[in-house]
Amino acid sequence: MKKLYRNIYSSVFTGAFLALAFLSSAQNAKKNLADKYYGYLAYSKAAPIYEDLAKKAVKASSKGKAADWDAVRKAAETNYYTRDYTDAVKYYGALDKGRSASVADYRMYFESLRYTGDYKQAGAFLDSLAKLDPEDKTVREYRRLTNYFDFLKRDSSRFKIDEMPFNKGLGDFGPAYYENGLMYASNRRKGSITGKYGWDNLGFLNVYYSQAKDGKYAKKGKLQAKKFKTSPHDGPVFYDKAGKTAFITRNRTENDRRKGEFVVLNLYIAEKGTDGKWGTPQAFPYNSNLYSTGHAALSPDQNTLYFASDMPGGRGGVDIWKSERVGGGWGEPVNLGEEINTKEDDMFPFVSPEGNLYYASKGHFGLGGLDIFEARKNGEGFMPPINMGYPLNTQYDDFALITEQNGKKGFFSSDRGDYVDRIYGVEMNRILINLEGTVTDNKTQEKVNEAVVTVRNKTNGDSIVTKTDSLGRYAVPLSAECEYEVVAGKEEYTLVAPKTLNTKGITESVTLRADLELTPGKSPRSGKQGDGTFIVKVTDCENKSVIKGLALVIQDIETGVEQIIKTDNEGLIRISVSGKDLPIGKEYAIINEALEMDADGVSYRPVVKKQYFILKGSEENLTVTKEICLTRLQEGDEMVLEDIYYDFDKSFLRPISIVRLDKAYDYLMRNPSSKLQLSSHTDSRATYQYNISLSERRAKACVDYLTKVKGVSASRLSWKGYGETRLVNGCADDVPCSEEEHQMNRRTEIRVIKL
Repeated sequence: MKKLYRNIYSSVFTGAFLALAFLSSAQNAKKNLADKYYGYLAYSKAAPIYEDLAKKAVKASSKGKAADWDAVRKAAETNYYTRDYTDAVKYYGALDKGRSASVADYRMYFESLRYTGDYKQAGAFLDSLAKLDPEDKTVREYRRLTNYFDFLKRDSSRFKIDEMPFNKGLGDFGPAYYENGLMYASNRRKGSITGKYGWDNLGFLNVYYSQAKDGKYAKKGKLQAKKFKTSPHDGPVFYDKAGKTAFITRNRTENDRRKGEFVVLNLYIAEKGTDGKWGTPQAFPYNSNLYSTGHAALSPDQNTLYFASDMPGGRGGVDIWKSERVGGGWGEPVNLGEEINTKEDDMFPFVSPEGNLYYASKGHFGLGGLDIFEARKNGEGFMPPINMGYPLNTQYDDFALITEQNGKKGFFSSDRGDYVDRIYGVEMNRILINLEGTVTDNKTQEKVNEAVVTVRNKTNGDSIVTKTDSLGRYAVPLSAECEYEVVAGKEEYTLVAPKTLNTKGITESVTLRADLELTPGKSPRSGKQGDGTFIVKVTDCENKSVIKGLALVIQDIETGVEQIIKTDNEGLIRISVSGKDLPIGKEYAIINEALEMDADGVSYRPVVKKQYFILKGSEENLTVTKEICLTRLQEGDEMVLEDIYYDFDKSFLRPISIVRLDKAYDYLMRNPSSKLQLSSHTDSRATYQYNISLSERRAKACVDYLTKVKGVSASRLSWKGYGETRLVNGCADDVPCSEEEHQMNRRTEIRVIKL
């Protein structure tokens, strides 16, 4: 997928904050230049320089000489960011062989193996990676679903995929139906008025049109009118049914980029007049220069606008949002919630004529890169999403699927084969199997709402968890040729009996049914594994009042799976766990992430990965109640910003770490009178005074990001560098430590100066 979209949404900023020391030798001069490109995110220019340095480093290491492992790491990273995963695997492998790889390197090594389609080697690598980082929930999930990759490839014969003739091999994506043809975004250089983009060395985007005649599309796309051509990126675009309203995704101007300011996506709406000409596009009312908004799509009735954004209040990364039509405008955006969105990127929504939602996600389990998911229509909402499988999805980025009536034909985008976006036509002969049912109180025969229904796929190890609606109903998608077990649970209820079913032998689309019954009360103690309910009451440590509306992360210690739950009006969090597979000693941890706020706008000190409660497994239908208290954030409090790390002897932020600063930004936006101090720390290597200076540059880099990129007033922020004076471990001068241990000391903290 076009790198611009992934990284604009990921809050990446330019390298204007780079502080380079003067180096005399030619070798160091090359490293200096590569670091400069790296700091400016011009990875396509940095990669060949790092590769040259990396080859020399590997050669030196083979002869027993000192090696520049930082150059090898940067060679791996720049190839990873420019989608050359084969070379990324090579250099991460060199780091591993040289025993210089960090945990972060191993994560990216694993992802690179997956993106090359080497699932066997990636799977073999999981055990090693799990030992290095036992808390990595993605690794836990992949180990649990060891046969899921093969499972997603089972129905490949039901797809027919053809490349569209108008692709130019320079980047074409985001198809949209318009009149009797397709509109799409392209970064072909002809007609591009601003040259190339430094991240991946590709041209800037414009909107093109290819007309269809007798079912065949023109080989040459036509560049659209000036209203759809600006500097530098335009597209993709979406049209209403009548073809008279266009929703255009644009970024900010070339002038902004040259000044080193943050580049974001914005959504614009253009109307076609009675004369057939397009009017000037008007800004979507929820645009911002502080976050991105784009990738629009309308519901079949044209009254709901779906779009992608990394605006505050989401799950993390890019989320899918919706806005209802209100009069002549659009209502306040609503997040589609945790069933659809993940902590990773979820984008490119499209709602089919039947009302099914298609979108691309990196957070739901898939084959690699972005995968396309389907969330089938369910009343006024959607069922939990399901991966559409191979060959629609591959180890590459696959995204922006649109479909015609009946869902058998469509178009989508993919960078399969050579990491260059192209548009493909697809014919789908799928079997659609849905499961519907109700949950009933067997004493009163009333339907039970908010019951947690878990549908376990015994064939591939996957599970779908959903809740019943106000009428006690639920609906989920199923896969063909699988065996399932369905259970339900709710506080103060006991499941009467699970339901089993299978989809083997089903040859046409069908809806199956599984109704469940709950009985009020708890089962007698039996010493067996069974259902359980966890209730956590969250209070203020100071005044003992309950904390309402505070988003907390609940982590399953065994699987690493996390879910975000807000405390209710009684300050309670309820978690139901159902079924015979509930292990003895089920453990959960509660996490209060830094700078989260409750319903009254009060922030509490973070509690990270501290175990609070456990189900012993000694009885069925056990209810465990635990009360915890949180301490209010006070002036002078300090907290570590997780994952804000730096490379050895460098002061610019890693691209993968920059997004963590958005927590501080969100807090500042919700508390307009607050002031923060950002302090940075180094490891013990180098001299005392040098480390003080380096840490000051690092802290200033964070402040520059918040002020110059996110637009926070400089008067609300200050910075301080502590050098090596506050080590978090024993890695002082002359103490042998691993790179990971040194990395822990290269950190950034936040101190509240004024609430």
